[in-house]
Amino acid sequence: MLTSASEAVRPEERLRSLDAIFEAVPIGIVRVALDGRLIEANGEFVRIVGRDARVLMGHPWSEVVHPDDVQRCKDHVAGIATASSEGSVELRFQRADGTTCHTECRLAIVNPPSGGAASFVGYVLDVTSRQRAELAREEAHRVAATSERLASLGTLVAGVAHEINNPLMYIRGNVDIIRYAAEDALAAPDVDSARTALAPIERSTATAIEGLSRISTITKGLHQVVRQSAGERRDTDLNALVEAMLLVARPKLGNDTEVRASLQATTTASIEPNEIGQVILNLLFNAADVVRGASEGTITIRVSEDDDGHTIDVIDDGPGIPEADQTRIFTPFFTTKHTGTGLGLTVSHAIVRAHNGQLTFDTNPRTGTRFRVRIPRDITIPEESR
Repeated sequence: MLTSASEAVRPEERLRSLDAIFEAVPIGIVRVALDGRLIEANGEFVRIVGRDARVLMGHPWSEVVHPDDVQRCKDHVAGIATASSEGSVELRFQRADGTTCHTECRLAIVNPPSGGAASFVGYVLDVTSRQRAELAREEAHRVAATSERLASLGTLVAGVAHEINNPLMYIRGNVDIIRYAAEDALAAPDVDSARTALAPIERSTATAIEGLSRISTITKGLHQVVRQSAGERRDTDLNALVEAMLLVARPKLGNDTEVRASLQATTTASIEPNEIGQVILNLLFNAADVVRGASEGTITIRVSEDDDGHTIDVIDDGPGIPEADQTRIFTPFFTTKHTGTGLGLTVSHAIVRAHNGQLTFDTNPRTGTRFRVRIPRDITIPEESR
């Protein structure tokens, strides 16, 4: 109950004071009859809905609520009336000029002490600016994620081109050997000389087939990486996924880096494989950057499982993450690399969270850093992550 500072204040002065407060507060206040008619509103509510106050009064509140939100508002009002609902509800109001105002509304039933008719009182907070800021942040994250995926795609394409070019080179070399041998055999003066000329063909054919097999393995790995799942999970062999990522990442990892794989998962995981594959690639690339230049740099990747879920560990024996950087490691655009975008770990963190999982790390300047991807067996992808 609102009381004045002095009991000596006359009733009419108190009413004027309350009216001034009613109009001055930066929150929309509206009184609605139980049948839905607008009875009274302050200036902030009139501003929010963008209508003439004289036109508003006596009309149903549903005339100013966005058509798509009318039923939700009715349900909330019914819940308040039966004491089965409480708290606030997000509503959009349709202004006279066609624009939309986003609000948070809280309702309460007021029973006048004089015994008059009960009514609803609504407190309406304009959150349009906040909504726009959230949409801008979401768009920025979407652009950042797209940028990171494009960067990963560029690295992937370069790696695949490098991996395919090597077997192609020795396939071509062996095809040349076969061609020259055939020419020599055709020019041989007798059968024995022809047999001698054809001798290298068997060895060169086997080597060429080995090169083709290598290309087949690479393309299968590439298919595992880029196969689109349209946001759908499917049972995926994590061991095979990690092997495919290692194949694609090999050129970036370099010949001086030892990579050890311990693949112990015996069951499949229900995941979006192209997304989790990107996480694995990001972690491998980061580990490669850390150990590059070390005389005995080692990266270890482990896949394991327990009753609760699956774990992927990527471990490097580098110098660890400086303490000052640890709190910012998942912050967008934070990077310690001269050419880094600062988005890889941010995107990876978002992907793992979208699987209701966790991406964590522990680091030590003496033993290096371990990034751990933890994915539960029972995944329900949050609606906002789809």
